[in-house]
Amino acid sequence: MATTIRKRTRGQNSAGLLIAALALLAFNHPATASTPTCNSPLSDADGDGWGWENNQTCAVIAVPNHEQWPACFYASSDADGDGYGWENSQSCVVGTARRPAANVTYPICSQADSDADGDGWGWEDGQSCRTTSTGAPPTDAAAPGPALDRPACTSTASDPDGDGWGWENGQSCRITESDIPPIGAATGPDTDTPTCGSSASDLDGDGWGWENGQSCRINESDIPPIGAATGPDTDTPTCSSGVSDLDGDGWGWENGQSCRVSDTHASGESGGDNGGDADNGNGTDSSSGLPVCLSTASDPLGSGYGYEFGQSCKVVAGVSNTADDPLYNTEFCSSWAELAYGNYRLQNNTWNAREVYSDNWSQCIELEQNSQGDTVAVWRFDWLGKYEGDQAEVKSYPQVYYGRKNQWNFSGTPEEIGLPRPLDSLDRFTVDYAFTTRGNAEYNVALESFFHTNCNASERNKQFELMVWVGIPGEKTPGTQVTTATIDGVEWKVYANPALSWGYVAFVAPETTPSGRLDWNAFIDWSRANAPGLGLGTLENTCMGAIEIGTETFWGELEFRLDRFDVTRR
Repeated sequence: MATTIRKRTRGQNSAGLLIAALALLAFNHPATASTPTCNSPLSDADGDGWGWENNQTCAVIAVPNHEQWPACFYASSDADGDGYGWENSQSCVVGTARRPAANVTYPICSQADSDADGDGWGWEDGQSCRTTSTGAPPTDAAAPGPALDRPACTSTASDPDGDGWGWENGQSCRITESDIPPIGAATGPDTDTPTCGSSASDLDGDGWGWENGQSCRINESDIPPIGAATGPDTDTPTCSSGVSDLDGDGWGWENGQSCRVSDTHASGESGGDNGGDADNGNGTDSSSGLPVCLSTASDPLGSGYGYEFGQSCKVVAGVSNTADDPLYNTEFCSSWAELAYGNYRLQNNTWNAREVYSDNWSQCIELEQNSQGDTVAVWRFDWLGKYEGDQAEVKSYPQVYYGRKNQWNFSGTPEEIGLPRPLDSLDRFTVDYAFTTRGNAEYNVALESFFHTNCNASERNKQFELMVWVGIPGEKTPGTQVTTATIDGVEWKVYANPALSWGYVAFVAPETTPSGRLDWNAFIDWSRANAPGLGLGTLENTCMGAIEIGTETFWGELEFRLDRFDVTRR
């Protein structure tokens, strides 16, 4: 999908926005000799000839060497049924022999529940593991046997769930207290852990961060405050790798913020401190050469630099729209575009567009203002006909969220909005919502929250998902019904989905309810008390990241108007 911005009515900044949009349309990937060949064409999600594997750009060739790919362990790895899957961070071939010949090359699972289907194989810390005939060892065992080949973790922060196993430097590690110095210590075994390039890498403030695929330690004396240096753009950190600069404009994205590609790190022709010709008249900032950010929602860290439409941008006061001055009446049709308003973010989430059989789909977001001065979030989509894609699969989840969705996307600080917050100290939240629709599509209207193993809420530490469906599709359900629950006088159908890698519960209303008020904690309390007994997972020792509302879309064309979404905490 190309970047598309449509100005629906005349408003502020229209000329600059239009020119900036035209500049974004010219975006393409640079071809460099150092760009590796992709192992799998599935890495190229948008079909432009370029993919993403092993944390870097790769080129898709016409005939990949399938013979070099390993056999898949699980048929489910092949989501689209083309005979090829994705496991252990690489492509694999689905065949009849899907077990490795030498078991000893795989670690023993540290937790019995890692083997969800009981076939003797589990998944822990980003890799396959094997169970033994007597079952997995206790989580507090001294880790005898093959598990001893896992290195000791350099930081207890690598073990967010406290099970004695962590993840560092692209592999599992084991927590051995005697080998781990106090957090922040300058001596001992952790001295081989590099110093973080930016304190922003330490999102949970525990003294340890994550940069460039490995742990790093925060050493405040070695890290100048962001903005301390002088000169144009020197308040932006230098990228540690030219790979971070996907579009070759001299600017990359690392650790949740923009970075500059220096001459020493540049690959191909990209690099330098100037990302393009400075020209205030064509939608760029003269000091940096970057396009002007359309919305401060793209700069969640408040660094002055954002990331929009596949490239870095510069926040310019009075031009980039803020949460207090939303960008109204401008339609964004690029995947993952975000707009800020108040304590909320509107996101054009197209997470599963690959399940459509053509590129003719569309999905756009927009903020409007009603006659009372309230902001209305709007999205319009066309996910084609029922059989023009896998009609059983969700294609997208355009949404508004309140809180921290992941390590890069959040709508405010915990002090401002109360999220993310550990379950045991969670405030009470009430959600008021109202929506109207026009069109013909198969979709649901779902609110949800993810619960993470710690408050560094990210995509890789989800432990539990709670959904509440208030808009009921014609055919689809969220899994298998296991019971019912009466909450606020309404009898909800309760569903489970054991295919997920985290705990899951979904409450489905008896009929579509286009407006209402939900006691969000009532659903949390029910799940906390009942989910473990039903085999749905546990919420204990988790942190809630956000409250979201959106439409899970299967097929069809629709305009959805979120007339009201107010989250109140007390």
